[in-house]
Amino acid sequence: MDLIAFIRRLLPWNWCSRKVRTFVLHEVTNADGLNRLILNAAELPLPIPQSRTKGFEFHSVVWQTMTPSGWKQRVAISNMEFQRGAAHRRWISHVHSVQPETGYAIIQVAEQGDLENGWIRFTYTWREWDLVNNVEIRAIKICDERSWEFEDPPGT
Repeated sequence: MDLIAFIRRLLPWNWCSRKVRTFVLHEVTNADGLNRLILNAAELPLPIPQSRTKGFEFHSVVWQTMTPSGWKQRVAISNMEFQRGAAHRRWISHVHSVQPETGYAIIQVAEQGDLENGWIRFTYTWREWDLVNNVEIRAIKICDERSWEFEDPPGT
């Protein structure tokens, strides 16, 4: 079995056929507290016999708005919906903010590159994302070990 086939065996591609335990990995609320963006992850057992180790994967990102009766879902983007149209495997690894006026969010996207010399490189970028239409508005910043966190521009 080659490396790519092995990795694909370890990483699930079809969420619909699997029952998984999901949990909130990260949550942000806007300034007035009436909108929140939730990053959900899924816990997956690894296909290694007798292993107690579990794997975690991006499951979904959900935008909710506070109503008189509680939190109401505005938009949910699943793993498969987020992957649609991408040239490489990608997922949301962190959420920074949600802008209810536009339906945009600032998210950190991880993207798998091609196999080179036995290595697969992953690139992390901060992007402005249209949650309603599930499309990138613009890339904001490429992350590296010196600049991992997102910082708001001065005056915001």
